[in-house]
Amino acid sequence: MSEYLVKITIPSVQGLIDRSRKLKDLTGGSSLIPTILKEGLKKIKDDGKVKFIIPTAETLKGNDLSITNVVYLTIEGDKQEVINKVDYLKESILKELDILINKVKEKLSDEDFKEYEALINYQIKNAINVVWAIAEVEGGDLFKAKERVDIALANAKSLIEPDYTYIEGFNLFQKHKNQYKAFKDYQDFLDKAYELNTKELLRGAYLCDVCGKRVIVGATENNFKRSILEDDEDRLCAFCYGKRHFHEKHKKSVVDVAITKYLKQHEDEIKEVFEKHHKSDLFQDDRQNIYIEILEEENEGEYDGLIKDLKELYEKIGNPPKYYAILMMDGDSMGEKITRAFKDNNISSITQKLSEFGKKVKEIVKQNDGELVYTGGDDVFALFPSETALYGYKILIEEFKKTMKDTGYDFTASAGLVFAHYKIPLRYLLQETRASESKAKKVDGKDAVYIKYIKHSYSSAEAPIKNDHLDLFEKLLGYISYKDFPFGFAYQLQELLLPYLPDTDKEDQVKKLTEYLIRKKSFAKKEEFKEFMLNTHELFDFKSPEKIINILKLAKFIASEVKV
Repeated sequence: MSEYLVKITIPSVQGLIDRSRKLKDLTGGSSLIPTILKEGLKKIKDDGKVKFIIPTAETLKGNDLSITNVVYLTIEGDKQEVINKVDYLKESILKELDILINKVKEKLSDEDFKEYEALINYQIKNAINVVWAIAEVEGGDLFKAKERVDIALANAKSLIEPDYTYIEGFNLFQKHKNQYKAFKDYQDFLDKAYELNTKELLRGAYLCDVCGKRVIVGATENNFKRSILEDDEDRLCAFCYGKRHFHEKHKKSVVDVAITKYLKQHEDEIKEVFEKHHKSDLFQDDRQNIYIEILEEENEGEYDGLIKDLKELYEKIGNPPKYYAILMMDGDSMGEKITRAFKDNNISSITQKLSEFGKKVKEIVKQNDGELVYTGGDDVFALFPSETALYGYKILIEEFKKTMKDTGYDFTASAGLVFAHYKIPLRYLLQETRASESKAKKVDGKDAVYIKYIKHSYSSAEAPIKNDHLDLFEKLLGYISYKDFPFGFAYQLQELLLPYLPDTDKEDQVKKLTEYLIRKKSFAKKEEFKEFMLNTHELFDFKSPEKIINILKLAKFIASEVKV
């Protein structure tokens, strides 16, 4: 009897997650993939001929979703028997998408669902691909089998093509054989369009507000803007509606994340003000209404008393935070290390350790008032209130290194950490956080976090910090947090160092100008701060004055709890 190594993946997960306008899109998309993978894998977990490698069999128990979108397992049997089992596994995974179809069905009337059922099923079933490959484990050499199965899967992914059998218009239409192939170009198509059945033209409906790929559900021949899956003013395709409502228990919006810690301290006082003015529903339905500017935008005299009392309360307890942070953390050179573990026949031990870390992530994020979007082995994707984001990340990276310490593979991780105003579009921030994570991995030796803030005006500052230097950065935050620390220090230093930006070989002059500015200021910790800044080369490289200024701006921003 032969043994085969099987590799299964769901490609393009990053795009599926990043196409998000609301927090619910993000959390729904992130939990959807591990959920359907896990439920599919459960169908074969009791098969004695199947051995799980990534994820471990233990991970499939309980409600833990800390699995990646890549699966490795071995199956004993002849080739066709193995292929049949993998095909069954693939169909089992895709069958789980019925959850999304049911979410859509709950929203619609029986009549509407029946009218658009073909389009709904098509959009949901074709939104996700499951790709697999197998390779025989010859002579017990799992490493060689992995090399072959990786190549086979890469080839299989490159051969994926969209389903051109149907066309999405205001409903689903079957494309006739060779239809539209004879046109030379788009103008030729327009010239001959009268020859076609007008109901099949692609101008039949608007595209989904979230993904921009699939058409909205509910358009008609006479009203291509009509949507029967409208949600929070967004017109959605079937897949994006199902994704948004996949996990109803998650926080509603990024505002809920931004004010989590604040409300732990002040929720009762704020609720009391809303209740006094008989506006309890206003607070419960949308937490964004605790911001004065939101109430003022909608006010026509109705909220005058409420606004007045909230302003008085906020003078006592402080204004609610308007910033939150997005964290994307990823293990460094993981592909290389996983391959080495296969070669050393140590992969089971490594995946067990990664599984242990995944279980700890949820608790760490929760302890720091965050919202876990996704965790899978070395990956962490989470949102935090601005007050806890840096500390939460520090604990995560320390726990990752501690868990993986004795494996012999020198595991490190890098991350992007972006602080942003709640009104900035989520999709843009996801791109910025992803880019920050990539920049962290380009730092010499990796093992770094790239921190950025983006204000409501879109002004920003950014800089990388090595993970081993986070304690020093926290010390800098301590100095800047003192009430008498000179306001605008970073911007004044920027003006002084303007001739030397961004980088210079005249580090002595940069150092002297920095010392000069500190000496001119009057604050209690001046001497300590001067020694710290001039001698902490891990943070302050005087050959790179622009990086120094950005680190100071970041520290000022975070130290002031982002109330700027």
